[in-house]
Amino acid sequence: MRNCPRPVMTCLSVLTVALLSSACGDDTPDITELTIRSDDIHEGVLPAIKDLGTLVSVSAKDSSGQEVDERTLGCVTWMSSDKTVLDVKSLGGSAMIKGREDLFDALTDVTTLEDLLQTPEPSATLTASCGETSDEIEVRVVLNAGGLWQIVLDDGAYEIELDLAQSGRRLFHEMTGAEGTIDGTRFILNQFGYELDGHFLGRDTASGTYSSSGGSTGTWTAQKTD
Repeated sequence: MRNCPRPVMTCLSVLTVALLSSACGDDTPDITELTIRSDDIHEGVLPAIKDLGTLVSVSAKDSSGQEVDERTLGCVTWMSSDKTVLDVKSLGGSAMIKGREDLFDALTDVTTLEDLLQTPEPSATLTASCGETSDEIEVRVVLNAGGLWQIVLDDGAYEIELDLAQSGRRLFHEMTGAEGTIDGTRFILNQFGYELDGHFLGRDTASGTYSSSGGSTGTWTAQKTD
């Protein structure tokens, strides 16, 4: 009887490991197709906002073409091709991405608007992988323009404050219906019958021209105050 416990425990341990290994193997999805998903993807490019986390996910299919339950996608790993531009936190079937450098970080000596227009948004490749199956997408870091803006038309003839939210390149103010977009330094905003079209001169300043539904035109400036 003195020699029974050790062999019995050894056998039980081996059996337990075998069962666990078998169970783990059965739970691993047979993934043959991965696709990175986000509502912010436009023309094959995914925007990431500087210093603001954005959640992205993947859809997956198995060898029979069936959708794989996202709760079983713990095998998925995420990688950024340039960690100085794009930060990625893997969460299995999803990931939190955050831009680390915007186009103003890429500028060293700016003297004119033309310098800004010729400076591209920093970019990196985001890759999602599970085993030998993977998908990748180009990510470009956009300016973080969400926040409270003071907009002035025609040197003070009309002023408004808008607390804009941001999702990818889209800016919006739900209460007033104001909505706009960012593309590099270009900033377009539609609100109260006015279309503002201009450029960011810095992360907190912008200016340009406007036209209204009534046919009036003029200039505008904007300052981010919060």
